Amino acid sequence: MTDADDYADEWEDLTEKELLVGVLTELQQIRLLLSDADRERDADPDQYECTECRTTVPADNRERHVREQHKAPPGDTEAVAERLLKPA
Repeated sequence: MTDADDYADEWEDLTEKELLVGVLTELQQIRLLLSDADRERDADPDQYECTECRTTVPADNRERHVREQHKAPPGDTEAVAERLLKPA
């Protein structure tokens, strides 16, 4: 007997209820993965993650963060913020 025959025999041995439970389980796993992906995609656009220290920073505090935490020069805070802070 080949592996394909073994597989076919396993499917034939399953009851309709066992098949439906298997399908339901797979659907629940797919839904969970999709909802996680949606949550990641819908992350707050007003939040930024610092690539240097991994801190999440609100959009209105970007320049303050790089000035206070990373000692960015006063005239260069915007450029440093652009380099270090990426949308979360």
